[in-house]
Amino acid sequence: MSKLVGHIIGRRYRVDEFLGRGGMAEVYKVWDQQRATWLAMKVLHESLAEDRVFLRRFRREARNLAKLRHPNIVRFYEWGEEGEIVFILMEYISGVTLSKAIKRMGKPFSPGQALGIIQPICSALHYAHELGLAHCDIKPGNIMIEQTGRVVLTDFGIARVTEGAATATMVGAGTPAYMSPEQINGADPTPQTDIYAIGVVLFELLTSGERPFTGERATITGTIGEKIRWEKRKLSPPSPRKFNPGIPSSLETVVMRCMYKDRRKRYNSATMLMSELVRAAGDNIEVLPSSVFVDETTILEKPASTLKRKAFLVSGLVGTGFILVLILGVAGWNILNTSIRPEPQPVPVEVTRIVEVEKTVKVEIEVTSIQPTKKPTNPPPPTKKSQTNTPRPTARPSLSVNTVMEKGARYIQVTGGPENYNKKFGPVADGELILGPNNIFCVYVDNLGNVYIVRYEGSSLYRHENIKQKLGALRNGATPRYDLRLNPDDNGTYTLYIYERDFADSYSTKLPRSQTLE
Repeated sequence: MSKLVGHIIGRRYRVDEFLGRGGMAEVYKVWDQQRATWLAMKVLHESLAEDRVFLRRFRREARNLAKLRHPNIVRFYEWGEEGEIVFILMEYISGVTLSKAIKRMGKPFSPGQALGIIQPICSALHYAHELGLAHCDIKPGNIMIEQTGRVVLTDFGIARVTEGAATATMVGAGTPAYMSPEQINGADPTPQTDIYAIGVVLFELLTSGERPFTGERATITGTIGEKIRWEKRKLSPPSPRKFNPGIPSSLETVVMRCMYKDRRKRYNSATMLMSELVRAAGDNIEVLPSSVFVDETTILEKPASTLKRKAFLVSGLVGTGFILVLILGVAGWNILNTSIRPEPQPVPVEVTRIVEVEKTVKVEIEVTSIQPTKKPTNPPPPTKKSQTNTPRPTARPSLSVNTVMEKGARYIQVTGGPENYNKKFGPVADGELILGPNNIFCVYVDNLGNVYIVRYEGSSLYRHENIKQKLGALRNGATPRYDLRLNPDDNGTYTLYIYERDFADSYSTKLPRSQTLE
């Protein structure tokens, strides 16, 4: 279905790039021509679009995502159908998956680095669990790290309602290496199902990619997945200190408790796990090195056959250059007694690219000139390599922002950061939380129409305006869509956009510079 690239879906979404393929869908980068922004489009495989079970699963992902509005959960926009194409539209995340970050690190995450990943995921899960949703497929491949450092949980594709009749379908869905024992046995999911998977992810972070169950200890025959399931039923997980003796014992205890076979012995909630993790990790979040976020487009790989052709071409060029230089040298010698000519210089050769394929470095060269020069010149000093393709994370790690209930009142709670920021703002009425993209502020729109700006530095709750009448019209029986966008023509200020569910109407308000800039 990569043939979609270059097409416009729904007379609105221009498909620009194929991003990847999963078990149930293909993902594309698309440009929303109406809203002028990039989105990710997940398109159900053509072979599954007519399958009622898979289609129901796909639509359920859309319904679940529509309920979730949290800064650490990928934002859902809408789902639709055009002919035989079934798709959903989500926030486009510019960053890397946690699985890729683990590989690029090449060593275990420090306790502070692991805390910086797991803490916002626990915040996202607590929010989802309060809504009655379990993710059921927590794994590094479903955790994204933006170039700003924000951690985002993606793919609620098999999330299931933890109460009620909806739990009767899609039993045992998930990834075997991260599935809990009860999930393997087909039991209904609970928050402890996700907590088990968090334990496996934490194990992987602290051991540089090792997993507690790999199928290697199984005494049965079968697929890797079947062997892993057998191990989870029959064996206990090894200690992460087996692979990394430097892990503090307090942190080892947290990991092992997450992976108890009896889910009643695991942490009762994601917030309880987060509190224990903060205590065990030393309450010191550390940012990841910039090498984790290197732009993949700067890594050039060529097939071996291409390299051979290049080498053949280069050798031919160099041989031809050598012959021409020899001819020029002989001609110069013959007329040396009658005239003085500049001595031919060595053929300048420029290294155009260094390509690394499977740790074997091949240098491609290009003959740029064979003409003699009048006077040798010293080569220019090497220029400093541009760093534009290696974005660095912000100096301050992402904060975790959520709403909490305390003594019957709702507050906006902001926690995390290098100074262990922990503030509550409010009380406020029920509403929607929109995270600011620069890690300085967030916006909260309550059901009474009040638009608040929470500025983290200075700990202020600023009431921007009241849009009660307009918000009532935009609701139109459903939760409106919110978008916070940078104003590139006004020195980095921001505008809040609120859209009616079907984009039939909208409202925008420019936020004051004093509340949104450093």
